[in-house]
Amino acid sequence: MRAITTLGSYITGFVLEEQARRQREKPSPSDLDQAQATPTLLAAIRDGGSPDGPAAFEDGLALLLDGIEATLRNGGDAPSAR
Repeated sequence: MRAITTLGSYITGFVLEEQARRQREKPSPSDLDQAQATPTLLAAIRDGGSPDGPAAFEDGLALLLDGIEATLRNGGDAPSAR
């Protein structure tokens, strides 16, 4: 059941973020200047791709499904944060 709710939360969150992004204003030049202060983040986006869009969704979904599969393969014993 947790796998189903986790997948549902991931999908819902991604869709809500996508909708909210459409309503946000474009970044101002000062925002872009501030982004230059985070070279590690900029390099991660450059090398790994944007955290937005279909490719990012597919990558995240694949990670979740791989984790669910590995958990099931191990008899359902997943580390718990409880």
